Amino acid sequence: MKIRLIWPGRTREAYLAAGISDYTKRISRYLPVDVVEVKAARLAGGGDEAAQVQAEGQRLLKAAKDCDYLTILDERGRAMTSPELAGFLSERESSGCKSLAFAVGGASGWEPSLPGQAQFVLSLSRMTLTHEMTRLILAEQIYRALTIRAGLPYHK
Repeated sequence: MKIRLIWPGRTREAYLAAGISDYTKRISRYLPVDVVEVKAARLAGGGDEAAQVQAEGQRLLKAAKDCDYLTILDERGRAMTSPELAGFLSERESSGCKSLAFAVGGASGWEPSLPGQAQFVLSLSRMTLTHEMTRLILAEQIYRALTIRAGLPYHK
């Protein structure tokens, strides 16, 4: 199974980008992983913010179109423990999923109808996190789940 991490724009904060890079390298020891950055919404300078968020969401969905299973991150999604995420990954893999996408929304989140287009909506926290911080937390949690599956002590 392959993991695809999809989000709008580059990660601007250097410390977050470094952490994401570190964890994607760690993930690649267990599963192939790609990071896909799509064009972010331009929210400054007037214009229709709702239309920009909608267009950004459509670009995120398009980047996941050839994946077997799309998971969108949203605070209203289902919360899981790290062992439950490990089980989720195992279930996807055992069901024949060849590619699993995780999509993180942009600074203004998701247009309300878009999460309904995913197979699963996952919450990393009931609190609102910055979209850039969410990227790092997601990568770390995927790595943690893979070490749980492998029976390694990282989780403890």
